[in-house]
Amino acid sequence: MKHALSLLLAILCLDVSLLDAALKDPIRIECSTQFRYVLDGLPDDAVHEGPPLVLIVDPNSKTLLNADGSPAGKVETFTDEEIVAVGEGEKGTWRIRIDRVFANYRRTVRLKISPDEVIDISQWGKCVRVAPGKKF
Repeated sequence: MKHALSLLLAILCLDVSLLDAALKDPIRIECSTQFRYVLDGLPDDAVHEGPPLVLIVDPNSKTLLNADGSPAGKVETFTDEEIVAVGEGEKGTWRIRIDRVFANYRRTVRLKISPDEVIDISQWGKCVRVAPGKKF
């Protein structure tokens, strides 16, 4: 009987910890956007401004999502210090690193224009939380 009560208590404690983990809200962040092009190995020295980048950090599933809820790539690293995700599609590849300590990001994109031509884009900016959560 004593063993059964101990086991039941252990199971109840386990279930409570699982519920606590599921209660973390996804965090919506908005990042400023600056970028620079490199076409055929020749850099464009001009820094361009772009629309804000909106991402969702889901601490429950340790995923990084686009504003529409689609995956922002395959997450390679998800720690308190950084989140790194990579992706590949028909038109190119990308890598994004979010520095959670200094609240900034850097994304590199390689677009395939044709078999002989690619455009590299380096994008960066500062991020702020726009939805509930302690830290992104």
